[in-house]
Amino acid sequence: MSFFNRLVGGPLNGHHHLLDSGMEWGQDLYLLQDWMAGHPEASPIRVVNFSPLEPEDLGIETAGRPPSGFRSENSQVNESELGPLPGWYAVGVTLLHSDSRPDRENLQRNGMPICGYFRFFKPVDRVGYSIYVYQLTAQDVAPVRDRLGLPPLPEAPEQGVRP
Repeated sequence: MSFFNRLVGGPLNGHHHLLDSGMEWGQDLYLLQDWMAGHPEASPIRVVNFSPLEPEDLGIETAGRPPSGFRSENSQVNESELGPLPGWYAVGVTLLHSDSRPDRENLQRNGMPICGYFRFFKPVDRVGYSIYVYQLTAQDVAPVRDRLGLPPLPEAPEQGVRP
């Protein structure tokens, strides 16, 4: 499903040409399930993809979806809960482009988060051709939050330090 010839950069670059059901339809969720079994350190993980299936339909335990990068008009979310936030994420390529294309508003109306901020980060792995895996730290997200006009995250208390 994700095959693209060399003229467009092969399947790794296909999402720059096609999205939605032309690129992903949940086919790599099965591979994500295998990937997670081999990477227990990636738990909890937040997952979002363009598919009629939810990860939970396949028995994939998630911590929900990634936070949206922007507050929508009807959202009651506090800005400190908007992304990016530290953690593990598996993001389908359609959602990587959800804030950069005008025809993506329908995703928002269907409750999908706006995850274009992940384009500021380098994935730590790829599952199939339609899911990128990210591990974000507080140091990773701080400059991107600033660039997006989001407030800085509260400082986490240091572990093992006595007053």
